[in-house]
Amino acid sequence: MSLKWRIALGVAVVFFAGIATGLFGCFWHVHHAFMRHDPRHLAAQMRAHLKWELKLTPAQVQEISPIVDQTAKQLSDIRTDTGRRVSETLTQSHRDLAPHLTPEQRARLDKMEERRRHSFHMHFHPPPDAP
Repeated sequence: MSLKWRIALGVAVVFFAGIATGLFGCFWHVHHAFMRHDPRHLAAQMRAHLKWELKLTPAQVQEISPIVDQTAKQLSDIRTDTGRRVSETLTQSHRDLAPHLTPEQRARLDKMEERRRHSFHMHFHPPPDAP
């Protein structure tokens, strides 16, 4: 195999390895972004942490499960409420800013608001299969 082909093959391998790494990272991030907002996932993490830290027996884990589930649900509700309040505050801020901007700046602000709303929807609304 000539040197040119070896170099081309090496570049292709590096290129495809980069694509594979990027795809893996993207899927991992999306999965964890949705899962960390799911009260069931949070409860499972809390349960595992308490079991490990406190060296709980299986019977104790069973006893505390309703408490952990309720706590996870409350934390999820707090997070959702906080996200809603942040969104409302930013929306009001944009309304207050608009009269001080040029038409071009207002159009950019509108695009910013649209991106923020989309991001909010993606982060604060549970996935379709969540409770």
